[in-house]
Amino acid sequence: MAEKSLKAFKQRYEFDRWFNVNRLDEALFVRHYFVADELVRGFELIRASSAGAPGQPPAMTSLWRDAGGDTDQLLRIDFSESDSRAAAHGALLQVLGQFESPNIKRQVTSEIGDVAFGADDTAVVVSARANLVIFLASVGRTPVDVQEVAAQLDRALTERPAQPEAMIAAAAPRRFSARFEHGIESVVSGARATIQVAVDEELEEPPMLRFFSRGGEVFAEGEHVIFESDESEDNDVTVYALERQGPPQARSYACRVD
Repeated sequence: MAEKSLKAFKQRYEFDRWFNVNRLDEALFVRHYFVADELVRGFELIRASSAGAPGQPPAMTSLWRDAGGDTDQLLRIDFSESDSRAAAHGALLQVLGQFESPNIKRQVTSEIGDVAFGADDTAVVVSARANLVIFLASVGRTPVDVQEVAAQLDRALTERPAQPEAMIAAAAPRRFSARFEHGIESVVSGARATIQVAVDEELEEPPMLRFFSRGGEVFAEGEHVIFESDESEDNDVTVYALERQGPPQARSYACRVD
């Protein structure tokens, strides 16, 4: 995007008001995101394909149809994964720059995402949560209200499971682990510490990883996952993993980083 256009879009969408804003009580970072089928209630996946360019952060575009047989109800869900929340907000501005309609406005009262934009007819929602940008649109002849689907995806992304201790215990037999490269002692105020994650090599694809942190932020630098502590003396990072295949209860587990 040209510098002049970028400046214009920043003013139009009030970029400085929401850039790098976190609306959660803790920090969140996501790796290997995917849209779980059970979260898009009433729809079934038709196709999904990678949309990311080589060397760029992962991105996916997908098309869903009404599970009840109404072929005129179609839902498009796209997402892109950035290295940090700030980078995701920059990516969101790029997406907003592709809209020609003046009806796409910031949804100030919406609880979806750290920031969300949409149209008055509820046919389009594009939001940024943590380091993700998620786009939903009704693309069939019969309009679909995408607000509820967007809210479902956002809740699943941001809510910690009700029984974290059981999930942490379940991680052991799966050989899932996460630790600071030089131990918890390396996490001092204002310092950076690399997080090493090990996952069972027998898995066909890596699970989605959600890093919840207090006392600092998790982000990526290339292939490395980094935790940068703030001035708080109480640092805590927990990783929740979700495999793509199988019942949710059997493919979910967690690990505290130490």
